[in-house]
Amino acid sequence: MEGTEVVSLLEWAQREGIEREQEDKDNGTGRRGGVAAQAKNTWLDMVAACFAAKGTPRAYFQQHLEADPSFNLNHILVATDKRGEMLSTCRVFVRDMLVNGIGIPLGGLGEVCTHPEYRGHGLSTQVIRHSVEHMRRLGIAVSALHTSQPHLRRFYAKHGFVSASLSFTHFQLQGKPNEAGSMQQQQQQQQQQQQQQQQRKGAGNEDNKADEEDEEDEEEAYNFDNFRH
Repeated sequence: MEGTEVVSLLEWAQREGIEREQEDKDNGTGRRGGVAAQAKNTWLDMVAACFAAKGTPRAYFQQHLEADPSFNLNHILVATDKRGEMLSTCRVFVRDMLVNGIGIPLGGLGEVCTHPEYRGHGLSTQVIRHSVEHMRRLGIAVSALHTSQPHLRRFYAKHGFVSASLSFTHFQLQGKPNEAGSMQQQQQQQQQQQQQQQQRKGAGNEDNKADEEDEEDEEEAYNFDNFRH
């Protein structure tokens, strides 16, 4: 599409004149206020508009951002027009993949989308190409994404992606049952124990103090045993 350009979300924010606050002087990794928050909100609005027809809420993508330990404005690529309006985007997830016990940098792709009004102009192709180049600059040699739609598999195959089979291992985690029942019951039981201990301390009896210490040791051992299992 003529007149479009692909830049990082950080570059977009700087071009739009969004001022950076003192707390965001970490090259785009800040999570509070300033350029990071304002740029994220604008980007989330655009992504939500892209997936509105599917009924995916904005909060879903916001949760993705907040839960991403590698979040960085430089890892989000956006295609913009001459006015600076976001038209298409792709986000890179930086992860470590273990292969035979060796950690290998992996770049995942997500939130690949184009605003409904600007589809059919090859914008997704542009942002994917720039995302691949971005990963290469970071030293990431392996990339992955997930899609269940056949036509999208053909689309990503044009960019060098190949289909791979998925396998899952399910673990049944078994722990020691909580003898106190629910969390509320456990808290009530602990409060009662604390009240009893305070009453014993008020009596000033040395034997009672020794008993309290034994009970505290048993409680700590029980909690640690639960945690260990």
